[in-house]
Amino acid sequence: MNRVQGGWLAETDPNYDWVNESLDLATRATDLVRNDPVSAALINAKTRGEQGSAGLKFRSLVSLDSDTSDTSDDETALRRRIEEIIEEASDGRQIDAQGLSTRREFESSMSELSAVAGECFAVRCSVNGRTAWKMLRRSRISNPPGKIDSAELFQGIILGEGGPVGVWVGPPQRVWSGQRKSEEWVHVPWYDENGMPCVMHRIGKREPGSYRGITMFAPNLYMAKQVKSTIDAYVVAKRVQACHPIFIKCSDPTAAAKKDRNGVVWGPNTTLEPGKVYYIGEEGEITLSSFQFQGADMREFLDTLYRNEFAAWGLPIDVVLAQLGKTNMAASRSAWLQYYRQCDCWQTDHIEQVSSIVNDTIIHEAILTGRLAMPAGMTLRQLMRGRWIRPPRSMPDPLKEANAVTAWAALGRDLTGLYAESGVDFNESIAQREEDNRTMDAHGIQIESANGPQFGAPFASPQAKPEKTQDDPPAGDQPADTVEEPKP
Repeated sequence: MNRVQGGWLAETDPNYDWVNESLDLATRATDLVRNDPVSAALINAKTRGEQGSAGLKFRSLVSLDSDTSDTSDDETALRRRIEEIIEEASDGRQIDAQGLSTRREFESSMSELSAVAGECFAVRCSVNGRTAWKMLRRSRISNPPGKIDSAELFQGIILGEGGPVGVWVGPPQRVWSGQRKSEEWVHVPWYDENGMPCVMHRIGKREPGSYRGITMFAPNLYMAKQVKSTIDAYVVAKRVQACHPIFIKCSDPTAAAKKDRNGVVWGPNTTLEPGKVYYIGEEGEITLSSFQFQGADMREFLDTLYRNEFAAWGLPIDVVLAQLGKTNMAASRSAWLQYYRQCDCWQTDHIEQVSSIVNDTIIHEAILTGRLAMPAGMTLRQLMRGRWIRPPRSMPDPLKEANAVTAWAALGRDLTGLYAESGVDFNESIAQREEDNRTMDAHGIQIESANGPQFGAPFASPQAKPEKTQDDPPAGDQPADTVEEPKP
């Protein structure tokens, strides 16, 4: 083994790696997020960009027939009813079986836990006759006592021919409760008898072929720990430099120190502290080293390391560390675009693993309880056809985005999709716009736009310019009968 290949590890089974390394990685990542401000900023940027301030909103597009060119009144009523049921079930803290979190907080917590610890589980249960979900940390999904990993069981996940078919949920491990009891493990099927999910599994980072997830901080742990230690040493050096100790020689250091509020007798184990006066005997000698620590390159050093650390997440340093004010408009715009592209991927994963499952179970419960009539011949998958309104996108120059939307609309793109890309529901925006127009008309208010029709007026398609005729004067400032001859 030569030095080039000495530091490389051989490829192994991802499930084997998870058993041997995932716990240490998750523990270190959790400690890092709790104690390192930069790592906390990284996970905050990920969760904030994925969930936004209001979470991910579902808009129904269910169709009662194959003709989707026109929406009937029955389809509109059905779509509105589906959205109302989801909003009612998501209101307050109903979605959390413990009654602690709103839906946005619940889903944000699952996103954060999965990123830090590698994965997060939730099991469906019934609370006061309604569907709710109980969030579980990764350690709760484990093998019961006496059961080991096999072809049918892996670290608490029960395996079948088509993948996971259930989980074993252990009791919470508390320091004061002693050892777990075998009878406290609970078996939860992955799907119930109606085919509805009973388990949600949010993955932070999944290695191909692995049943369980690993922390997204795995590529960053070594470097992030080193950077944190470097910053700690930097702070210590700056503190020592700022102490400015005062040493006074006297015949009785102990008596002198007692008379001085900030006095300290200097001894072999005395530490330097700001604002202290140190007394030593007359026979003592003081030797002050010429210690200097400038740290002028500290900013460039950290900037380089942070860029490498954030690159593993696909996030720009300016957004994570909130330094967009130090860049120009073009660089700031590029950073936001990269940030939103990465968040789109995380949002898609979260919708598939969490949000859509919650909505499916809410609507299925409404059908079983008679609050929603299932159209004849339609499956739940067809009933839950729709789109997701993602968090709004703020840009440093919103006028450019407005001009882009205008250009795309002129080329034939649908306004619904264009509005959704900005985190705005088109139907809600149009309804609110009509309400605004009625309010302004009632008060006799008119707002003229700078380059267009009156505010609130319907969009007008651009008209083609009329063709020029012989009676039209030619372009330019010169009369028609005056033509300047070219000079040689």
